[in-house]
Amino acid sequence: MKRSFPLAYKVILAFAIVLLPILVTFILTLGSISKNIERLMLEELRGLAEARAEDVQLFLEMTKNRVLDFSSDGLIRESLERDIEAGIKEDAGLSRYLLESKLPLAKGFYRLTILGTDGLAAASTNRARVGADESAEEFFRKGLEGLSISMRSKGFENKPEIAISAPIYGLNNGRVTGVMVGFVPIEKLDIFRVPLMIEPDVIHVAAPRYRTMDIYLVGSDKLMLTPSWLLPDTVMAQSVDTSAVRACFSENRDFTGFYKDYREVMVAGASICMPTLGWVLITELDRAEVLAPVRRIQVNALLTLIVTVALISALVVYFFRLVLMQLKGFASASAELASGNYSVRVPVRTSDEIGLLAESFNRMAGEIKQRTEALAASEESFRGIMDNTTSVVYLKDLEGRYVLINRRYEELFHISREELAGRTDYDIFPKETADRFRANDLAALASERPLEFEEIVPQEDGMHAYFSVKYRLKGPDGKPFAVAGISTDITERKRAEDQVRRLNLDLERKVSERTAELEAANREMEAFSYSVAHDLKSPLRTIGGFSRILAKDYAGSLDSTGLDYLGRLQSASARMGELIDSLLRLSQVMRAEMTLERVYLSGMARTIAEELRRASPERVSEFIIHDNLAAVGDQPLLRIAMENLMGNAWKFTGKKGAARIEFGSSGEEGGRTVFFVRDNGAGFEMKHAEKLFIPFQRLHGEDEFPGTGIGLATVQRIIQRHGGRIWAEGEKESGATFYFTL
Repeated sequence: MKRSFPLAYKVILAFAIVLLPILVTFILTLGSISKNIERLMLEELRGLAEARAEDVQLFLEMTKNRVLDFSSDGLIRESLERDIEAGIKEDAGLSRYLLESKLPLAKGFYRLTILGTDGLAAASTNRARVGADESAEEFFRKGLEGLSISMRSKGFENKPEIAISAPIYGLNNGRVTGVMVGFVPIEKLDIFRVPLMIEPDVIHVAAPRYRTMDIYLVGSDKLMLTPSWLLPDTVMAQSVDTSAVRACFSENRDFTGFYKDYREVMVAGASICMPTLGWVLITELDRAEVLAPVRRIQVNALLTLIVTVALISALVVYFFRLVLMQLKGFASASAELASGNYSVRVPVRTSDEIGLLAESFNRMAGEIKQRTEALAASEESFRGIMDNTTSVVYLKDLEGRYVLINRRYEELFHISREELAGRTDYDIFPKETADRFRANDLAALASERPLEFEEIVPQEDGMHAYFSVKYRLKGPDGKPFAVAGISTDITERKRAEDQVRRLNLDLERKVSERTAELEAANREMEAFSYSVAHDLKSPLRTIGGFSRILAKDYAGSLDSTGLDYLGRLQSASARMGELIDSLLRLSQVMRAEMTLERVYLSGMARTIAEELRRASPERVSEFIIHDNLAAVGDQPLLRIAMENLMGNAWKFTGKKGAARIEFGSSGEEGGRTVFFVRDNGAGFEMKHAEKLFIPFQRLHGEDEFPGTGIGLATVQRIIQRHGGRIWAEGEKESGATFYFTL
């Protein structure tokens, strides 16, 4: 007799047989959904990171283009070049031009500054920064070399900022005359907010959709550049050394996956490397929030299983017909979603957990569709920017085949982007031109930084000059896959530069001819003066000699009036002799050969002071001679100049109770030491200052201060022969100061 098998056991076995495949199927489906949700979430995070990275790149490219545009402004270049020639360090007019005409155009910038080649701020929209020394800043050094972006940990209100700098080239010689710098607070890169320079329809994310969603930028020092939603005060303070960051900085690759974030919390994240900036963009979501729907499904499945076990087979049928079918619908919809069908939806038949899961899935699919459409809109906006610029923009693959061109390229070279796709420069331009383009493309592919070229391109109206900036593009694997270029037509500028260069050469020739004529005239005049003065000496000596004989031998035959006339004759002839001697010395000064050597002026001044004291020991005087003053020049000529200057000071302080004469230095002018001789004597009125150095021009009478009027003219000729200049300042009865450079 067969052993009976209890019905309860059969029911249990039947339930087990029914439930086992359901349980297995359900578990496998849950696993599939979990993996699909993880994968979709990672894809969404990846897509979000790529979109935000594009926004950041677009924002920075527009700021760079703006700074580059400002640096090529003709008024700025002309003003800065003029300031350099005039020795002007601070230009208030240029600062006003930046504030009124440029800063309103530079949305996102809070300050614009123009630096000289020495790093000093020549102009700025912030007047307090004019004259500041920025020579030690990275943006200054990079800006001298080319267009660049630099990070500053402390800038506006002691907050991090970005400095975009570009060199300013002179209009005449094309050399770097300064650096244009624009400053953008790092908060303008807050990637949860709308960037100021990007249209709203380009922005991909306006606010986080998840409670633990975090998007931020990390710099090369692994510090946060933008604030976190999860922790306060993280900018330039929170260190981030996660797998996503290390993948970019150590391996130069993007990262997508699960890891522990800077809070030591397991997250799902994606990173986008931005090697040209030394940044990495991170999007993260807590793993717990990612898997929350899966956990809810697991809990509901367990409850459902318990209820199903307690119910009759009708519940089993219900489970098979309803729950399992919907789960299969999820799997099918997930597969379609993964294949790119973002319009797929799961029908919501119930309001229970399965219905919630369906709603969550549908909501996620809708958001992915919106992100995809936003990305397409961003690409369309990018195309709009490319097609409306006046520059030629193009993209070529590693073999030199065109991948992308803008509308300006089509207009200039009369070829559509469809016709050009897959063709090379050799299909469009002459071989010589194509060879040059290819060489420049290969150089850009080999360089880590953008390169600048001046390229000559044949067009319908002749050869045109283009200023081209070329740079390579890298793929996710970090390898270059294309070279991009932006070329601007500078033909008119080059023609203007050539015209200016020709005019300068013609001007230099005329100046040389006029200088030679003037030098010849001066030599003739000097020879004439010397000859006249020398020839006058002989008759003058005769007059003087006979007048002395007459006074000696015939004094008794003359009355008092005759003797007075004779005295006046002798005084006039002596005075005429002094004038001729002074004129001869002036002529000799202009004709004397110069031997340049180092001359100790302080010692020379002390020697002259002693000689003056010995000549008039009864006078009360004070000489102040600065130490260690020296110059390179001809010692005899400089001795004559110093004797005249200090002799004048000694003479014009003769009516002072206590004479005070000082020789020293008052700084530099154009890199040359400024020497001075100062006294507290009779002085002069400044309106007569120009007459001081004219021969025979005197501001005082002969009876008041004797002299010939040649001394200062002689000093001026000596100073001029040493390549310097001399000028005077004074006040009547308050003394005078004579300044000179060598």
